[in-house]
Parts: sequence; structure tokens; C-alpha cells
Amino acid sequence: MKDTPKTGNFPNLICLIGIDGSGKTTLAKSVVEEAKKLGIKYKYVWGNARPIFLKPLRFIAHLTVLRKFDRFKDNNQYEKAKEEVLYRFGILSRIYSSIYLIDYIVWLFLKVKVPLFFGKKIICDRYIFDVAINLYFLNKKQFGDIKTIIQFLFKYFPQPELLYLVDVPSKVAFERKTDVPSVDFLEKRRGIYQRLSEIYNARKLDGTMSIKDLTNIILSDICKGVD
Repeated sequence: MKDTPKTGNFPNLICLIGIDGSGKTTLAKSVVEEAKKLGIKYKYVWGNARPIFLKPLRFIAHLTVLRKFDRFKDNNQYEKAKEEVLYRFGILSRIYSSIYLIDYIVWLFLKVKVPLFFGKKIICDRYIFDVAINLYFLNKKQFGDIKTIIQFLFKYFPQPELLYLVDVPSKVAFERKTDVPSVDFLEKRRGIYQRLSEIYNARKLDGTMSIKDLTNIILSDICKGVD
């Protein structure tokens, strides 16, 4: 990395989005370490939803209505079963997905909004976009389109000053991860990420490039500062 900081006005919130297996976590942590060497301190935050209030409900669901289905053996069957459950138990499904959203808002407030308020700079591995996609697939009827969810959350939480889509072919991502149910699972989400990246002006990064090269691209953008 040959660039040196040209301004002290560095972006406060940088977000990396993309499908599982695209390399977001490794890249985000690499940027944090390399930025530190330049005298720019960033805090790494895993920005997806953590099940707090939802954990007991999720446990019960998998012990009862979803116990016969394995998302890793047949994800399509699992997704169909889940949709049927959501249709049959409309009120419960709304409660479930609403608690998911509440969980995320609490997590986002503690891990992103509070540190930013106290002057921390954050590199977020996943963010509102990723959770909006999860909510959409969880309960399409309740939340409508993904952009509506994103715009709702942006009323209360900051938009990133630098946004990157780390994009890789779904088959490549699937080979990298052991906790992803299928290539089809990733492919459905990849198309959505690509559309969102155009709407929200995310810089698209080729996730098959080396972490070093990708890190240098982001560091170069950081050193340019923000207007």
C-alpha cells in the first residue's frame, strides 16, 4: 500500500456486503489491520443480527414444526416447509419476524450507533442490506420489498460513507463455506445484492482477487477521505 493519508476526514462507517463465502470477514479484518499501520484506527463489527429475544422461539420451531426438515440436505424442501408454516401460523410468523427485527435494532444500536456517537470509526462486516434480505426471505408478506426495509432502518441508523459489494460466483462461495445449504440458496441472494449495489452506489469488488489487492483498493479509498 503506497498511498498515505491525505486528510484527517476519513469515513466513519465502511460496510462490506455480499453473499456468505464472498470473503467479507477476512477482508474487513485485513483492512482494520492495515489501516492501523497507517495511523487510522477502525473497529471491526460483525453487523448481522444476533438472536437475543429470538433464540428461544427459533429453538422451539426447529424442535416442532421444522424438525423433519434438514436445510443442508434439501434446502428447497426446507424453504417450502418454512413458507407453509408461515402461511398456516400467520400471527406467529409476524411475531417471529418482528422479534428478529427488534433483535437487530438492539444489536445495531449497541454495536454501531453507540460507538459512532463516541467517535469510533467502524468497518462493518455485513449491515442493514444483509438483514433486509434475510427479513425478506423470512416473511415476504409482512415486509414487502427489500428496499422498504432498508429505507425504514436508514431512518434511524446511518448510511455507510463507503459501501462495497464483495462479489464472487455462487459456486465459489459455496466451496468456501461449510455452513451454507446450497448453491441455489446463494444464487438467489447474489442477484439481490447486485441490484442493491446499483441502487445504493456500492463499489463492486471481485472477491476472487487476493485479500491484499482488495485491501489496498479499500485503503486507497479511505485515504482519499470523504467530502
